[in-house]
Parts: sequence; C-alpha cells; structure tokens
Amino acid sequence: MADHRVTRAGRHSYATRSNRIRTIRTPGGRHVAQKIVKTTKGPRCSDCKNALPGIKHLKSSAYKNLKKRERTVSRAYGGSCCAGCVKQRIVRAFLLEEQKAVKKLLAERASKKKNALNFIVATDPTSTEMIGRRFLLTLLLSVVLLSSWSVSPAAAEQVAKNVVVEYQPNEKKNGLGKIFDWGLAKVEQLYDGVKVSDLLSAFVTKCDHLIHIMVHSLKDMTLSYTDLHQKEVERLKRFDVEFKDLVKLRNKIDRKCMYATNVDDRSACVDKGININAKIIDLKNRRLKSIKTIDWYKGQIEWCASYNNWFC
Repeated sequence: MADHRVTRAGRHSYATRSNRIRTIRTPGGRHVAQKIVKTTKGPRCSDCKNALPGIKHLKSSAYKNLKKRERTVSRAYGGSCCAGCVKQRIVRAFLLEEQKAVKKLLAERASKKKNALNFIVATDPTSTEMIGRRFLLTLLLSVVLLSSWSVSPAAAEQVAKNVVVEYQPNEKKNGLGKIFDWGLAKVEQLYDGVKVSDLLSAFVTKCDHLIHIMVHSLKDMTLSYTDLHQKEVERLKRFDVEFKDLVKLRNKIDRKCMYATNVDDRSACVDKGININAKIIDLKNRRLKSIKTIDWYKGQIEWCASYNNWFC
C-alpha cells in the first residue's frame, strides 16, 4: 500500500471496531497499514460459558497442526464442561437418583398401608355380613350335633369330666395392666406378632443404651477438670488418626476413579467419594468442637488454680 494513500485522518472502509487493519506511525514518520491477526476465544464450557483451561486459544486453521490431546478435552462426565460444572452434574444426578428411590419407597409404604386397611375392613367382626355368616354357621353346626348325638346325661357328664378341662380366666387386671393388655391386643390385630416382638426388643435395647449414656454422663460430672482435659486430649488424638485414614481412603478412591473405564465403576467411585467427603466434614466439625472444649477446660483449670479450688 502506498504512503500517500495511508493517513491517520482518513476514514477507510476497514476502520471499524472489528477491523483487521490499523494505521500506525513508524519511528521514521511514515504511516503504514498493519494487519492484525485475531485470536479466537477458544472452546468454552457448555454450562457456565467460561473458557476451558488447558487448551490453547488459536484460530481454527492453527488447531489442525496441534496434537489431539492438545486441542480436545475428554472427561468421564459432561464432555466439554469445566470441572466445576461436571461436579454439579454429578451431584444433581446423585440427588435425582435419591429422589427416585425415596418416591418409590413412599409409594410402596402407601400401598402396603392401603392393603392393610382393606384387610382390616374386610375382616372386621362388627360388619353385618360377617355377623350373618358366623350366625348361620353356628346354627348349622348346632343342628347337626343335636341331631347326630343321642347321649344320656350321665354319659355326657362322665365324658365332660374325662375330656373337657374347665376354663378358668386369669385374675382381672386393673389400671395400667388392663390398658397394656388392651393396647397389645390392638397392635397384634393390626401387625404381625414377630414384628411387634422385634420392635419391643429394639425399644428395650435403645432404652438400655440411653441409660448407659446417662450413667456415663454422671461419671463425667464427678470428674475434675484435669481428668476431663486429659480425656479430651486423647479423643483429639483419635480424631487425627481417623482423619488420616479417611484422607488415605479418599486418595485411593480418586486414583481408582481416574483410570476407571466402566460406567458402573465410575458411579460407585462417585458415591463412595461423596460419602467420604461427608465423613471428613463431620470429623472436622467434631475436631473443632473438641479443640474448643480443650481450651475451655484449660481456662477452667487456670481459674480453679487461682482460687485454690479443691474440685479442680
């Protein structure tokens, strides 16, 4: 391009915001047209629209000269998504599966409850249909027995003494015993007896566990602040050991997921990773609480020592 046609004051057809040529002034005072090579924005995440890290931003023609691993990105989930969006997709998929399982369980419980209510209504002794059937059946059996048996009163009395055992009801219960028997009978009518016994045994076990916790708490109340401080320090050491074990397990799961090729293996790895992360967060919270408790015990020990309190 000639010098007399290139001026800074002139308006050219390419003098736009997206032009590829700009006018510059050289150190010698010449005005020249410089061609600008634009660089592309590069591949972006399909969800958050941010540039994918690890890929060069070049023109489409320049990508052809690169290796495949330099111009593409491959992930186990999500395809061309950044790591944060892939993580969110995994969490959403996990929550959807959990919601499906919960809905299925609630539907099964509702159907079982409905079937149980229908069975109770069908076998209710107060219904007129069942009363009529039982009355007719009892009347028929009594007629057959009276018509077929012709036994003298003495023989009947002898047979009754030898065979029939007189029914003697238990002593009448009053108060809580009567209420307990009535409630147990109602429960056995609605539910299976084996399940009721298992439920009662589980309830007794829970009560025993609660009593054990109460006794342990009473023992802790009688200890001095120095003993409590030592116990809490030992507990903090156990937290550190558990935390190291969980970190090792998480690193092992991450290494396994990195080279997993099967979809089921990757799904199992994701589930295990979520559980491990939840355990680590819970352990961190408990450890922070233990550290605060140790600091509080130290303050109480110093306070007691300043007043020469025998309880400390």
